[in-house]
Amino acid sequence: MKIKQLKEHQKIFYQEIGCIFCPVLEDMVHFTSYGFNHLVSKPNRNPRKIGEQKLKLYCLTFAPQVVANSTEIVTTRETKLRIKGKWKSVIRLGIIYEVKPGVVMRVIIEKIGDGNYQFLSVMPHTRKSKNRNKKHPKV
Repeated sequence: MKIKQLKEHQKIFYQEIGCIFCPVLEDMVHFTSYGFNHLVSKPNRNPRKIGEQKLKLYCLTFAPQVVANSTEIVTTRETKLRIKGKWKSVIRLGIIYEVKPGVVMRVIIEKIGDGNYQFLSVMPHTRKSKNRNKKHPKV
C-alpha cells in the first residue's frame, strides 16, 4: 500500500478510536490529533522517513488492543517542556501487550501537567533500541 493511501486509511481508523480505558493506568487514554501527527512527523514537524511512517501506521492497528489490555508499564520518563511559554512537567509511559503469539507491541502515552493521558506512539517492542531488520507486523 502506498504511503498516502495508508495515511488516509489509518487516519480514519484513528479518528474512530476516541478514548479507551487503560487498566494499568486506571484512567482513560485519549487518541488526539497530536498523537497521529507524532506518528508521521517528528516533534520539530519534519516528516519521518517513509519506512518509519509505514511501520508506525501498520502498528497503529494494534494500539487500541494494547491500551485496553496492558498490565505492565515498562518505561517511565519525566521531563519538562516549554509549552506556550510556560514550563510544564511531562510524563511519558511505555506500556506493552502481546497482541498475537510472539508479537509484543509497545504504546507510548504522554501526560502533560495535570492533563489527560494521551496516545503518543506505537511500535514493536524489542529489547534492542534500534532493530532495523524487523519486518512490519501483519495487519
